[in-house]
Amino acid sequence: MRKLIISVIMITALTAVAYSEGFKFNNMPQPEITYDMNKVYGQMQEFTDKFRKEGPTKTPQLIYLFSDSVPAITMENVFAQAKKITSLEFTGCVRGFKGKTDKDLRKFIEHQVEKGKIDNQEVRMDPFFFRDLNVKKVPALVYASCSSQPVNCDYHYIVYGDSRLDYLVEQIYKANPGDKTIQRVLADLRS
Repeated sequence: MRKLIISVIMITALTAVAYSEGFKFNNMPQPEITYDMNKVYGQMQEFTDKFRKEGPTKTPQLIYLFSDSVPAITMENVFAQAKKITSLEFTGCVRGFKGKTDKDLRKFIEHQVEKGKIDNQEVRMDPFFFRDLNVKKVPALVYASCSSQPVNCDYHYIVYGDSRLDYLVEQIYKANPGDKTIQRVLADLRS
């Protein structure tokens, strides 16, 4: 047994020496990183031309419009189900709040997070969604394609109701049966 241990140690030591002799990292020339600046400028120009022609890239998303009047149980259910969605972005959105100071805003947001048990999900205050869609009652679920900056949306569908998120998405899918994105969202919610 002793001979075996000594043999293993010797083999390990010889391998280490051979490996270190073959690769002298300190003496190795470092590769020089070069960029073809004409290629970089060309890519930038392509992006700029595409942006000018097509505008900002829009991605599909679901926007849940709500207010303080929405029952806590509804918000809890919607935001709990929204955690399952991996196919597209889900955002909660409120029109505004009553108050004038940063402290009032912080209280309002803390109240909404507590009330809806919102955990690491995006919620924003954006009256433009409400104005653009002429939303008079909440909750509502909007299916839209939006750019990030500046926010510019193409609205596809809106459904109103104090219901579970999977039911609201199902209503959108029934209105747009060929929409693969909504079909994937529905599959996410039902998994």
